[in-house]
Amino acid sequence: MRTAIGLILVLAGGGLILFGIGGALMALFGLYGNAIDNAMGMSATAEQDASRAMIRGVIVGACGVPFLIAGSVLLKVTMFQRMARGRGAGKRQT
Repeated sequence: MRTAIGLILVLAGGGLILFGIGGALMALFGLYGNAIDNAMGMSATAEQDASRAMIRGVIVGACGVPFLIAGSVLLKVTMFQRMARGRGAGKRQT
């Protein structure tokens, strides 16, 4: 049960981080794409708008970090407990 919860937390946190990174990069690519396509037609606040969108993406990605850390800690604790249990069972039989 703990393994499943840890795996779900890792996947959810990682997905949220990737979603935030993707959003920030799309804003950056959009800014440069508009500058290449139509530099004179860009709004005066295009850089500030892109900056706000990038900060929003970073905040979304940062919200996934605690889930990723909690899930990885759960998985590592479970793995170490299984290893210790396996070593303990081997010692009792000899």
